[in-house]
Amino acid sequence: MSRLWKKVTLAEAQAHPLYGVKNWLAVFAFGVLLGGLRELGSLNGEAHKAGLTITELLAIDHPAISFAKISLWLNAGIVAVIYWALLTKNPRFRLIASSLLLASWPMGALIGVVYPFDGLGKALVFSIFPWVISCAVWVTYLNRSRRVRVTFENEVLLEPSEGSMAPSHDSLPSRVRTEPQTMATRLVTRRESSAMPIGPPPENHSQMPGTAPTPAESEEALWATALQEVESSSRKQGLWAKAYASSNGNEAAAKAAYLRDRVQQLAHEAIAREAEERANRERAATATAQAKELQLAAENIEKLKIQYISGKKLDPAQIALLARASVQDKTLAALWERFSGETLLHWCARYSLESEALILLESGANAAAGNWNGQKPYALASDGQIRTLLQSAAGEASQETR
Repeated sequence: MSRLWKKVTLAEAQAHPLYGVKNWLAVFAFGVLLGGLRELGSLNGEAHKAGLTITELLAIDHPAISFAKISLWLNAGIVAVIYWALLTKNPRFRLIASSLLLASWPMGALIGVVYPFDGLGKALVFSIFPWVISCAVWVTYLNRSRRVRVTFENEVLLEPSEGSMAPSHDSLPSRVRTEPQTMATRLVTRRESSAMPIGPPPENHSQMPGTAPTPAESEEALWATALQEVESSSRKQGLWAKAYASSNGNEAAAKAAYLRDRVQQLAHEAIAREAEERANRERAATATAQAKELQLAAENIEKLKIQYISGKKLDPAQIALLARASVQDKTLAALWERFSGETLLHWCARYSLESEALILLESGANAAAGNWNGQKPYALASDGQIRTLLQSAAGEASQETR
């Protein structure tokens, strides 16, 4: 059974559980790096056996050393290119990595042809077996792995187990794809392509006279509904009268005209019903989002209130938020900090929050209330305008107290 892949957006691919360099893909990446380091380590071991450093060994002018140097650069280049494609999420990663793995041994053999030395044939024979096994495992993995396709090519596999993935148009039977479209079919198709999915259709709608078809119902269901109407007493009398009159009293022709017009009506009704349902869903979603925002705002206000009372210093934005919230919650206007005795008005004065101070005063805040040191809000103001405002409000509050 052939595999069917569907192209998705980057965001959808990133949300897929198989996205990312993990599991066997991470093992492959580690193995590529380890293979390159192994060649370097082997060469370094040979240098130590000869009592040389690896730099001194590579400086020797000998065909075997030349072969080793070029092979080392070749392996480093293969590792660098594979890691570049891996880290940049290159969409051709699968092709690049597979091609480099398959070409690594032939390129090494070509270097041996250019720089022949004694023992070259033995070295190539011993190296071909691990190369064949490596290619058999990793090239097959790269070309069969769903993780590779999701991560680098943003494609997901369509299969029955993935219920969220609907079959593509090309996977439908040819009879369905090539079925000619009438006016009703085009109307329903246009509606289905633009409408949001709304879940499974109600049962037996196609069997109920006068009921508009759901998105899942076919053109055949539309005609079946219209036929059931015309053959029963539930037909639309106005539409039947029009069809009968236009057919000059020919009942067979009238039935045909009724069926044609009624199918178009049913398709239009379905489109209108879907538009109304979509609008209702959008309104419900908006209301839910607004309710959630209000709940989060209320929770944030309550949190700030607790922090303020407990003596935590709030920044100007947080003080302003509490002050504006006093419009709905008047108790905030009388809020005071238990260690200093300062109200929100004291902090509005300190931060020069004139608009918020006005809101607090309108919500019932007492401008004449002093802190534990007897300082009234205006005494803490550095701005002359807000000091005048609070001083005037404090005077009025004192007169009312008398």
